[in-house]
Amino acid sequence: MDLVVPELEATAAVFAGSSLRGDAGPGEELDADPARALRVRVRIVALERMPAVSWTPLSSRSRFVADLLGTDPLVGTPELLAGARFATGDEATGALERWDAGEAGRTVEVAALDETLPLGATAALGLLGAEQVENPLDWLDEVPDGEPVRKAVQVLVGNAAAGPGVAFLIEDVQPGWWRPVEEEQDVASALAAAQSAEAGDDAAAAEPEPAPAPPDARRVLRREIVLLDVAPRPGEGPLLVLVPRIYRKGEVEAFACVVTVDAPADDAEALAALAERLGALRAAGEERARSEPYTEAQLTALRRTSALEALATPGTRREALLFYAQGLGTPLADDLALAGTDALLGAYAAAVLAAFDELDEPALALLADDAALAWHFESAAYRLLADRASRGELEPELAALLVRHAGEAGRFPGSIEDAIAAARGVPDLERRFAEENRIFLEDSSPAARVRAYDWLELRGEAPAGYDPLADRDARRAALRALEDAEAETEEPR
Repeated sequence: MDLVVPELEATAAVFAGSSLRGDAGPGEELDADPARALRVRVRIVALERMPAVSWTPLSSRSRFVADLLGTDPLVGTPELLAGARFATGDEATGALERWDAGEAGRTVEVAALDETLPLGATAALGLLGAEQVENPLDWLDEVPDGEPVRKAVQVLVGNAAAGPGVAFLIEDVQPGWWRPVEEEQDVASALAAAQSAEAGDDAAAAEPEPAPAPPDARRVLRREIVLLDVAPRPGEGPLLVLVPRIYRKGEVEAFACVVTVDAPADDAEALAALAERLGALRAAGEERARSEPYTEAQLTALRRTSALEALATPGTRREALLFYAQGLGTPLADDLALAGTDALLGAYAAAVLAAFDELDEPALALLADDAALAWHFESAAYRLLADRASRGELEPELAALLVRHAGEAGRFPGSIEDAIAAARGVPDLERRFAEENRIFLEDSSPAARVRAYDWLELRGEAPAGYDPLADRDARRAALRALEDAEAETEEPR
């Protein structure tokens, strides 16, 4: 007997852009090089029983989570995917074989996608349905049923310069939406009520209790997008994600989402398919650009402008800073938004917002310029922490951020301030910190040399053959060899 599956619509799409940005428009970011394309296969399989697995929670590998319908879009951890688990490689392959053999009961493939993606494109496979959601507190059926709730789950696989990326988009009611909100009772009232009960207060006992209000039938919808920091690589086997059911009808307890990435076939048919896909994506992007009232750059500037208000509001300040840091390439500002106290973030936001007191032409130009805006946020973060460090007011965990991003130079506020004053952008600042740490390789303190060397080695910039604990002549010989090699590289041909 076949597995009874809810009435669902399978959706499949390919677009130019990333999982987070969506369709990028004209498709100028697409790369036509077949060597950089990927063959992406995605399957969604309905399982009769939820397998008993002890896999890694998907939430532990989520690098970005947002509620696209919420008043506070950026959230810490996924809620709709809280029960999801994943496996990779041989573990995933073995699980699929056992489930095919009946370990998960009856199974049926409900959606599949097989696409060759050029660099810069994303494939999406999903299930869309709607069903009535009942309030579990309304057991007397006091509240009429509302409209059916739209529910969806979608797997997005992108081909980016940094490698394949996987994201999940899921839509459902907020977990626990039906729970009543308990009103706070102040301590004095609670104490008086307890004393009255102990004394057997007849008047209080005779007071009739108000009739309970019917349960609140408002349903809070949530559309959650989760970007993962784990993805399959060509030749490394599938990524298998086990998602608990969000549809209550039917006999399905879980969905298995299988993502496999491989190099595309090297034949005429595959090349023709890739060329056809590129043409379709570019045509769709051009059509969208003609109908879109704003360019992508204008839309980015509008989003950043609207986020200024959130940056000025204490309750949404951290989320706004993370929004700006997303994609700008500001490592210290990103960490500060995550680790800073509310008071520190208030001071940081004030420093950043000083440039936007008036939304005049220079301010709008700054919002539209990625490199300039990144430097504005990153330099403000360094200045704030360096100033507090110079006054001895920087907490150890924040001092550690300076050491993490500036190396041994991060232990000296003066070095940081000098580097910021001389730098002309984030890449230039990072280059200057690398130079500062190379100077520390000649320091008389072994501890300083070790810290500087470890920082450089972590970034692949440590001099070959250098040992921070070797004698002075050996250390200088390694540094001279590096200088000679760099001089030869810089000589004109």
